Amino acid sequence: MKRLLLSMFTASFTLTGFAQADSVSIGAGYQNQVWYSLSDGVQKEQDKANWDIAFEVNGFTSSIRINHVGGTEVWRYPNADTSGWGSVDTTGIANWDGLINSDTSWSIGALNTTADPSNAFDQGWGTYNMTTHHVTSDSFHIIKTTSGDYQKFWVESLIGGTYTFRLADLDGNNEITRTITKTDYTDKNFGYYAIDADEFRNREPNYGDWDLLFTQYAAIIPNYGSYNSTGVLQNKSVLIAEITEADTSSDDYASASFQTAINMVGYQWKSINFVTYQWDIQDSLVYFVKRQADETVWKLIMTGFGGSSNGNYYFTRELLSDTATGVEDNTASDIFLNVFPNPASSIVNLVMDVEDSEAEVSIFSMNGTMVDQRVVTSGFQQLQYNVSGFSAGVYFVTVKTADKLVNSKFIIQ
Repeated sequence: MKRLLLSMFTASFTLTGFAQADSVSIGAGYQNQVWYSLSDGVQKEQDKANWDIAFEVNGFTSSIRINHVGGTEVWRYPNADTSGWGSVDTTGIANWDGLINSDTSWSIGALNTTADPSNAFDQGWGTYNMTTHHVTSDSFHIIKTTSGDYQKFWVESLIGGTYTFRLADLDGNNEITRTITKTDYTDKNFGYYAIDADEFRNREPNYGDWDLLFTQYAAIIPNYGSYNSTGVLQNKSVLIAEITEADTSSDDYASASFQTAINMVGYQWKSINFVTYQWDIQDSLVYFVKRQADETVWKLIMTGFGGSSNGNYYFTRELLSDTATGVEDNTASDIFLNVFPNPASSIVNLVMDVEDSEAEVSIFSMNGTMVDQRVVTSGFQQLQYNVSGFSAGVYFVTVKTADKLVNSKFIIQ
């Protein structure tokens, strides 16, 4: 799943059962981000450092992500709530805990990571009101831009699909208020803002046009923290199954466990060899990639990596099935879904707001076994599940209407 394409085009058709060698380059020093379609090749390329803040713009979403690899850093101001905006004290900021984007979900940005997992309405930077559907701020942040400048940053609200936020120097000078509206970024996952340029940027291809993002990203390393790693992330509408110790000639994915975590390919398919100082690629590793929009399944094998000298990824890709189902991907969804507490031990609550007349709610175990399924009607509602008899592990939730699909997951300890 990790080989970036040097050519900027591929054939306009793909034969099922025919493996194709391909490559993608993010440039020397890993300078760029490249969005890639398994069927159509490279879709867009952008400088990784040309933004600071990304606002999630589809459906009932409120993720706010930060450009870690471009140099942006962010801290929740610890000395006061929003009433302290007028006077800030950054003494000891070097010891404050910086906020990091989730590397498993696009919908958990750095500003969402402070959310209380026991409160379904806490979005981290603000609180969701189930009556008005507004998210109103309860905190502000200190942000370091890609140029190294420090500013105050306050996302005041998300109302009617419009985020309103403020920026100012730490002493309060040069304060500005800006808005970003979701409908200005139709068919995207995020709208982007560059602080120093005071400019909104439309960086992504349409969400239905890409499957994989070749990029650097802040990977969460157990017992270490975050580290800027070079790898591959998947689109919201993509599920991936990783098969280790695999027969790479096998196309059998029937029993594979497809996952929503956006770092299923990630960075761990490669490692530096400290004897040869070359990149070793993990043997017997296969990724099966399922596109939820059309249910096609691809086989991806990472075969090489060029490192920082050229930023080249090498891989083979093969279309295994070509079956259209007519189900839209979850990025276009008008379904709000929150799962709490997470992790859980006895009770799990699903809070959702469904605009369609009805929806099918399913829970699957890691091995793909359905453990519960219910049908709900439209509107805002909360389902409660007694999971005390469930085995420990990761479970997946899907909420599916006639033409939309949204996914989430929870952990039982």
